[in-house]
Amino acid sequence: MNIQPPIQELELLGRMPDESNDNLTNEQIDLYSSLLDKVNKPINKNEAAILVKLFPESGLYGVQWTLLHLFESIYSTISVNEYRELIALCPSDEWRENLEIRLENGLKRLKRLDELSPSAIAQLKELGQIPDEPEDISEQYIDLLDSIKQPISLEEAKILIELFPNDNFNGVAWKLAYLFESVFHQIDLSVYKSLIEKCPSNEWKELLNNRMEKGLIK
Repeated sequence: MNIQPPIQELELLGRMPDESNDNLTNEQIDLYSSLLDKVNKPINKNEAAILVKLFPESGLYGVQWTLLHLFESIYSTISVNEYRELIALCPSDEWRENLEIRLENGLKRLKRLDELSPSAIAQLKELGQIPDEPEDISEQYIDLLDSIKQPISLEEAKILIELFPNDNFNGVAWKLAYLFESVFHQIDLSVYKSLIEKCPSNEWKELLNNRMEKGLIK
C-alpha cells in the first residue's frame, strides 16, 4: 500500500509533543497541523498504523482531534478486529482509551440504528419540518425525538437538519437542536458546517453557527 507524502513526513517527525512541553514552539504545532490537513481520506491500513502512533500524551492544542478524525476514516474499510489492533498501537493511554470508547459507542449506535432509529428517523422524515405554530406541533414529534439516543450518526443528522422550523424557538425545536448537535464530535468540522447550511431556517442556521463558533456545543 502506498503512503501519502504528508504521512511519510509525519512519520519522520515522530510522535506529537504534548502541549505541556515547555520547549514546544508554534512552528512545531503549525507543522503537524499543516501536514495533517494535506492528508486525503480515507487512509489505508498502513497509513493508519503510522498515524495512530503520533498521538500526544494528552493534547496539542486541538491538533490531536484532526489526527483522530483522520485515523477514524479507516474504520469502514477494515474489520472491527483489525481496527482494534490498530488502536492498541496508540502510545497514549488517554487517547487509546478515547479511541476504544468511541469504537464501542459506534458499535452500539450501529446496533441501535438497526433496531430503533431507522423507524424513528423515517417517521420524523415523513412528518417533515416542525411547524412554526406551537398548536400545530404533534406530540409525535416529541415522542420520536425522545426515542433517539445521542450521539446521532451523520446520516441521521442529514435528516434532522431539514426538520428545523422557520422561526419557532420553543422547547421542541431546542430538543431537535441539542439532538442535532450531538453529531458535532463525531464528524469533521467542515462536514458539520456543510450540514448547517442545509437548514431550511435562516434563523436556526445562524443560531447553530453561533453556538458552534462560541464553543457552546457540549
